[in-house]
Amino acid sequence: MFPQPFIRFCLTACLLIAGCTGGIGHAQTQFLPVLTAEAPEATAAAQQPKTIRIDYDANVICYGDSMVLWVDTSGYGHSFTQLRCDWFYNGQKFEADTGQIRIVFTPSSNNIRIWFLLYDNSHPVGTDTMTVYVTDAPTGYTMQHDTICLGDEATVGVAGSVGDIAGYYWDWGTTGTTQFINDRPLVSTDYRVYFSQYPIQEYGYKNRCYTTDTAHVEVLTEPDITITGDSTVCVGNNTVVELGGARDILWGDGSTDPVYHVNNLQSDLILQVRVTDRFGCRGIRKWEIKAVERPQGEIGASRDTLNLGEEVSVWIAYTNADSTVWFNQADEDTLSFCPKQSMDIYADLYIGLHSGGCTNRIYKHLQVDNNLKVHFPTGFKIDGVSREYKPIGIIESNKSYYFAIFNRNGMRLFETRDLNVGWDGKYKGEWVHPGVYVYYYKETYDRFTTEVNGTITVVK
Repeated sequence: MFPQPFIRFCLTACLLIAGCTGGIGHAQTQFLPVLTAEAPEATAAAQQPKTIRIDYDANVICYGDSMVLWVDTSGYGHSFTQLRCDWFYNGQKFEADTGQIRIVFTPSSNNIRIWFLLYDNSHPVGTDTMTVYVTDAPTGYTMQHDTICLGDEATVGVAGSVGDIAGYYWDWGTTGTTQFINDRPLVSTDYRVYFSQYPIQEYGYKNRCYTTDTAHVEVLTEPDITITGDSTVCVGNNTVVELGGARDILWGDGSTDPVYHVNNLQSDLILQVRVTDRFGCRGIRKWEIKAVERPQGEIGASRDTLNLGEEVSVWIAYTNADSTVWFNQADEDTLSFCPKQSMDIYADLYIGLHSGGCTNRIYKHLQVDNNLKVHFPTGFKIDGVSREYKPIGIIESNKSYYFAIFNRNGMRLFETRDLNVGWDGKYKGEWVHPGVYVYYYKETYDRFTTEVNGTITVVK
């Protein structure tokens, strides 16, 4: 006669092979299928700890993922000689994994019922069953952040897409397990959350299909408003300080306007204003204005008088300014340019912001003369030491030139636009006769032109 525990085991195995639904061996949730009624003896046996049981790395996975299942015999207490395990799911046998006590499974649908029958030398020694849940990780969600005043309560959470929610289970780093949590942080804090369509860890679940994200709480220690204005102002000047994003405004003198006017500043000033921001945070903000003497300095130049087309470099010397803006809006330390006429240049010296603050404008005069940098010999000896007659002096690349030789009757004997080329004393390959001839010279820079003519004596 067989002992009663073995009869219970055989009865359970027969029910499983026949496709009957058994218990999962773990606590049930709203997602688990309803168990069929079992005999009282079988129910009592199922509630007892199993010496041979099914174990797994996850029982909730995403579609397309795989899971590992194995037979746990650590609680059996007996040695085995030859183990073999048959695996089943939804009434079908795992043919590819016949005999293995550890398998890898990629389920294709949700709520798959898996069980095994373990044999030792062809004798059944244990069985267990479980349900596999297959789902998608939550998408279409947004994190709800919060900004609070110090001491207030914040609410953060996971907001789903329109008409839906992002998951059914939430696991926060602060131990909260609801979709939205409340807290009173003392400093700005990030709250990490894991969420899924199934429990993350509770009730015996091993959930590997979840989404994780962070909700942020910004804790304000003072009202979140903007203050714009000059922090440095020349003594005797006026200035304006303006509030942005503030309400319930009260300045130290009783004014309630968001724009505060300071007239004829004579010394350093600290303004205080009590405000409430858009989050309801109320407190005092301060704005300090420093009164300084007007910045001084002078403009230095590489030369004060220059010829048309020459480049000049200017800079600020002996100054207490923070920054400089030149007449052409450049802000370099040294400015180089080619003035086309005599002019007064200026620079604005700043202490503080360019938009206001303390400023002073200084000037310098530059004299520009349209002078030639070349001269013309009064005579030319044909076939002498100087083989060519041409202007002598500096040729500049930023200018264009024209040079010509005429006889006394106005006939042009020679012309060039390249001053590196001169007149050799010939006309149509023949030497000209000694006598007096006329030269004409023109140089052009931008729209400015200089012309000169004179006579030369040609000798043999």
